Amino acid sequence: MSETVENPPIIEETPGSQPLGNAKREAYAQARAIMTPRALAYREAGFQSRDEHAARGNAAKLERAQEVLDRIAWLCRQPEEIIRAKRERLEQFKWNMWFADIGDYYAIVERPILDKKGNPVLDNEGNPRMRLVQDLKPFSELTFEQRSVIASLKYTDGGRPNLELYPKTWADVELRKQLGIGAQTRDEGDEFSRMTREELAAFIARELRAIGNLMTAEAAV
Repeated sequence: MSETVENPPIIEETPGSQPLGNAKREAYAQARAIMTPRALAYREAGFQSRDEHAARGNAAKLERAQEVLDRIAWLCRQPEEIIRAKRERLEQFKWNMWFADIGDYYAIVERPILDKKGNPVLDNEGNPRMRLVQDLKPFSELTFEQRSVIASLKYTDGGRPNLELYPKTWADVELRKQLGIGAQTRDEGDEFSRMTREELAAFIARELRAIGNLMTAEAAV
């Protein structure tokens, strides 16, 4: 008596469930799934563009590819990994605020000396007399991380830029919350929450060194 062998059921593959064949496209999709801005994700994936505007335009074209859209959508449905990556990116953003130095946003440049009518003052040879002034760098010369921590940019009546970064005190509070530093327990009391920013940085540096030393020792075993 013969038996009828049924064909195994065909399982349809969910669009976007498999990594893309192109490594750069896969890296781009993963970056976009954790809400990385288009231009930054495009560069992080290894694509080249002549400037920020071109990077955004090329990234927009890339996302019109159905396989890229499907991959991004599928990656966004993986909650645990995506949430962890978003937390890491959010923590990095807070560190960017914490370490931001206002001096990195300015440069010493030459400007012509002007008279009361706004005309250049000339020297004996007819060349404009110059002076050194501190001026704001063009945003195109700043990194994405530097631009992301700018809170506002205003100009005085005289045309001088007044740049403000997000306050380090806010970054202090948020980093303590996210890292669990300063959470009161029966043993620790309120020790960490009373640390100054410098003390907090020294504490974290010591902890990172200790972890690094431990990992090195384990690798040598």
